[in-house]
Amino acid sequence: MSIQTKNRILHSSQGFTLMEILCIIAIVGLLVAIAVPGYLHTRRSTRAKICISNLQKIDTAKETWAFDEFKTTGIVPSMSELLPYLHNNGRSFQCALGPPGEDVSDSYEPNPIGAAPTCKHAPDDHKL
Repeated sequence: MSIQTKNRILHSSQGFTLMEILCIIAIVGLLVAIAVPGYLHTRRSTRAKICISNLQKIDTAKETWAFDEFKTTGIVPSMSELLPYLHNNGRSFQCALGPPGEDVSDSYEPNPIGAAPTCKHAPDDHKL
């Protein structure tokens, strides 16, 4: 083996060049820039759908309560009166935008019989 071959073997670089690393960083940054807005939109949309689903459950519970208690239009039930009609498998019943552990009465306003309940955290976005 010649001396030049030995020098090449001893001094050969097995790492990436600075340009290769910068290109990889730029590609990853571009992919993140494309993915993050879609992720955030999906997250907001999912939270709104959870809240609207809760509003539908409250409305159904309110109508069932009114039927069982022989109540008429215009009467506002309390959330404690509606809780037996809200079947949520033991999970907390709150708006997805509210702080964790918040009580159901802090998230939703049941409103009178015949009117749709409203979300206290996003009344303009989360409605039936």
